[in-house]
Amino acid sequence: MRFSLKAFPYHVVCFGIYPVLALYSFNLQETILPSISRALIFSIALAVIITAACLLLYPRNPGRAAIAASFCLILLLSYGHIFDLIDGRAIMGFVIGRHRFLGPFWIALLAIGLFQISNRPFDQNRIAEALNLAGGALVLMTLVTIGWHAFIVQRPQPENPGLAAAESPITSNELDAGPDIYYILMDGYSRQDVLKDVFALDNSNFVGELQALGFVIPNCAQSNYAYTRLSMSSALNMNYLDALGIPVLAAPETVNPIDFLPRITHSGIRKTFEQMGYSTVTFKAVYPYLDITDSTYYYDYYRDATTIDQAETLNFQYLFLRTTLFRIPVEYFEFHPETLDRLPDWLSSWIPIGNTLSGRNYKQYQQNLYLLDIMKLIPDLPGKKFVYAHLFITHQPFVFETDGSFRMSPKQDNIAYHDQILYANSRLLEIVKTILEKTDLPPIIIIQGDHGYPTNPTDRMKILNAYFLPAGGNDLVFDTITPVNSFRLVLNHYFGGNYELLPDISYYSNSGDYSSLEVVPSTCMQQVH
Repeated sequence: MRFSLKAFPYHVVCFGIYPVLALYSFNLQETILPSISRALIFSIALAVIITAACLLLYPRNPGRAAIAASFCLILLLSYGHIFDLIDGRAIMGFVIGRHRFLGPFWIALLAIGLFQISNRPFDQNRIAEALNLAGGALVLMTLVTIGWHAFIVQRPQPENPGLAAAESPITSNELDAGPDIYYILMDGYSRQDVLKDVFALDNSNFVGELQALGFVIPNCAQSNYAYTRLSMSSALNMNYLDALGIPVLAAPETVNPIDFLPRITHSGIRKTFEQMGYSTVTFKAVYPYLDITDSTYYYDYYRDATTIDQAETLNFQYLFLRTTLFRIPVEYFEFHPETLDRLPDWLSSWIPIGNTLSGRNYKQYQQNLYLLDIMKLIPDLPGKKFVYAHLFITHQPFVFETDGSFRMSPKQDNIAYHDQILYANSRLLEIVKTILEKTDLPPIIIIQGDHGYPTNPTDRMKILNAYFLPAGGNDLVFDTITPVNSFRLVLNHYFGGNYELLPDISYYSNSGDYSSLEVVPSTCMQQVH
């Protein structure tokens, strides 16, 4: 057959890397570009192996081998997406959404397709040109999306209007002394009545110990928004999103997720305290939009680790494998981790399941332990400090047993959340006691959930909300206070601020959906535990 440059089979490369790039383009706000490295290496290696196998199958016809390789890649790398569409679905009471059905069907499709490619005559150049066009277009579209995102992130951000609309901030901007301020954000920590009713967890001992230490815990604590990006943008700027220039109510269709980034990483609260001479202390976060790496003190257990060994990289590879036919062995290894011992070390290290000491969950476990230990050392840092500790010890993946040991079970269920809360409670009490013992000037401490763990609107909005506000500050806390007013109260009482308290409103929405915000009325616990 005559050679055609347009038919040169670069489609194999396109169909090898497109699934990785596409997955990243759909998760631009949740991860960073270097985190795709393991998945990209895996996908390219898979494309090379499959292409080599097809060349052995068609030694005298590389064009046909390339078409067969692309066909195999398309099937192998799309399985998980199809499975997600039918997972658990039933027809006339018969559940078809199972690997035992879709897996053999997918393999049969693969065999039939290869048989047809082997035995049916076709115009290879025309097929190759079509595959090149399709694969190239897909890759190009994802690269444009990724490139535009990178441009938006890297370009100078407009001044965060976090406090622009508020009253004149602080009357004394250069206080030599001032109380240390701890904003301990417990991601996904629910209110005690939800813990009791939904998770069978009586949290009264923990709440009682906090109260004995001098904390006040509002009876009707709720978040302002149902998801982290929205909640923290609001809380760290003491205002609702529309007032911050993010029109979730006025024009939700115009909201760009990137708009939340400067509201969190360079929030109005951070700027206010830095202008008063405070050092800023932050901790490694799970999501890039929460990761404040340019603070005075920034703590990350894996800061010096190579990209390929970072937790984000393992998380992304795990997510990628679950979109492919390799989802079947990954899920098997998750529930039978002992079988990994039978594999060579080099191979098992590339299976990033959670419940092994080389997996993604164990890295999160080590990071969580490190940050909890660091929290007890923060009072020793010189000068006055604003500490924003956004901790993920009550957020999935649940990696702790109640005694603090690593959770080997792969199940991320209510029991796992229950146990994680119990361990988090014990460590939080240690941290608070250490802070109080080491600090001469009584500190300001706010322990708060950004949202609850359940997904139904009412329970999702109920959060832990505990305040240690010395010198009369506790007396100003009221039962219905929400995070939007937490620092308004602090700045007014301790720093001469003149911020009017806002109405306390809770807005529920589905994740990332800004068009369906609904007000969730304030509800109070029937009995304060």
